[in-house]
Amino acid sequence: MKKRAVIYNKWLHTLGGGEVVACNLANVLKELGYDVTILCKNRTRLKDIKQILNIELREVSILAIGESESEIKQKVWGAELFFNLTFIDYSSGYAKKNIYYFHFPQKPWETFKRRIYNKYITPVFLRVVNPHVIHFYPKAIGLIHGKPAYDFKSELIIKSSNIDINSMYDLEFSLHLDYFYKVLLEKFNYKINNCEIVYREVKVDYQRNLINFKLTIKADKKNLDLFFNLNNLRQQEEIKHLLGIRLVPHSLKGKILQFLYDVIYSNQNTMIYLNLADRVHSYQKFITHSDYVNKWVKAYWGKKAITIYPPVELLFKKYNIDKTRKVNKIISVGRFFTLGHGKKQEALIKAFKKIYARGFKNWQLHLVGRLGNERSSLVFLEQLKKISKGYPIFFHINVSRKKVEKLLLESRIYWHATGFGENPDKDPVKLEHFGISVVEAISAGCFPIVFKGGGLVEIINLAGFDNDSFFTSIKDLVNKTIKAFKYNHKLKKEIEDNLYKNFSSDVFKSKIQSIL
Repeated sequence: MKKRAVIYNKWLHTLGGGEVVACNLANVLKELGYDVTILCKNRTRLKDIKQILNIELREVSILAIGESESEIKQKVWGAELFFNLTFIDYSSGYAKKNIYYFHFPQKPWETFKRRIYNKYITPVFLRVVNPHVIHFYPKAIGLIHGKPAYDFKSELIIKSSNIDINSMYDLEFSLHLDYFYKVLLEKFNYKINNCEIVYREVKVDYQRNLINFKLTIKADKKNLDLFFNLNNLRQQEEIKHLLGIRLVPHSLKGKILQFLYDVIYSNQNTMIYLNLADRVHSYQKFITHSDYVNKWVKAYWGKKAITIYPPVELLFKKYNIDKTRKVNKIISVGRFFTLGHGKKQEALIKAFKKIYARGFKNWQLHLVGRLGNERSSLVFLEQLKKISKGYPIFFHINVSRKKVEKLLLESRIYWHATGFGENPDKDPVKLEHFGISVVEAISAGCFPIVFKGGGLVEIINLAGFDNDSFFTSIKDLVNKTIKAFKYNHKLKKEIEDNLYKNFSSDVFKSKIQSIL
């Protein structure tokens, strides 16, 4: 019988840097003979992992369990190995050997106010209400008429869970059109499994080119599946987007409880963790992905952790960098969001506009990144687009891994500003914990100019660059970028060797094997 290993990565569906580590770890454990399962919050498709992260997971199970710690315990209990790779998630370890991967540690103590909130208010409330969850497969592309908008080519599948059987819910969504005609509405198909539709209202908003749907449904099961289909239409491009899918309880009491739940969870990014010290002590080994994070693990928890740098796909191993044609592009890769350690795209736009004003109008800025469904991130993107108007600044949202690689290979300079403007002593979590995209960019032949703080310092030093690759102010970023315009952007053999011996997947695999 095979040994069983479980990896917990709650945010797998976001497909960011932490998820790169989780998927590579799964493959390493598979090679070592383990039967591997990845637990996550929302359902995540293997083809999305392949397309966006360029990581193929074979014979690895992925289970979506929401945010239930009891589910984690059930799936982990009796396993030979458990890796917790979720950022600020302190679910206890229930396997024979438990390893905690610190993305960044939380302080082990709490304020009096926070203790009262966590210990009494929230647990009591959560006994009263167990709200539904909607899982979106597509990523929102931004806001249209103030609602999250989703690309809608031919079909769309949306799943929900935690539905109360025999309860009534209101489902609302809109279609964003080029123009409206009656036949189009007749040919548009949607189907909802596991429920009865008891009321349906359709209104056409000619002024904003919207068809607004409002349905009241009665649930037959705990899960609902929504299918939207355009295959019957000859010209599918006439419907541009699906907007603002919203599922809420039909009753007034249900609406009030849902509102209170949203308020509580808007102030709390993780589950409720009491007795943090006991939870951390349930793990036998600790890993961090940079010496910067390791320092704070020691400061907060007094734990000795092992630094293992994340595995990075080095592009000089995949492409002939010397034959790649570079153009006047500055690129930055990072998620568009405002929570936690935001990527500070607003600072980069400000710096680029100053460079443009100094006469360097033949350069472009390309901002690449994932975008979630949360409203704060959608609003943030709209603000960035607004302040970029009129400048050669381009946004690449939720693009494939192949597109990201193409942009990196074309670009001459790479910018990274996470941590800029933050207090490193008061809020060390807001600095970059590592920076996988920086290593990828260097491996593609980009000259890096990054904020001098957090894990970014380690990358630049280990790669072999000097102080010209660090900035501490907008003025500093502008001046060092203009200076870098004159550089010969060739990837040196010495830098290639440095990247391989520190950040390659081979080194990651070797170090994981050594701690097991």
